[in-house]
Amino acid sequence: ADQRTALAMSVALTRWWQLPEVGFTPQLQLLQNFQQLVELKESARILVDLAAGNQRREHTFTDVKDIMETWRLRAPNDWESLL
Repeated sequence: ADQRTALAMSVALTRWWQLPEVGFTPQLQLLQNFQQLVELKESARILVDLAAGNQRREHTFTDVKDIMETWRLRAPNDWESLL
């Protein structure tokens, strides 16, 4: 999953550099794609960390806690569109 996410980010970055300098609509779509890829990568990391913690019986979830706090802070404001 990590390799596919890295490949998707590379493709999205290549598309970003191919966009014209003027205009906002295409950039907005790619920014949304980047956000989804970042969240996918973080969620995969959480699942791997949780699985490893369950196998070791050591529960060091500071990284997971940091990611969850980041997600909480990303929540949109009432006046911001979800799209």
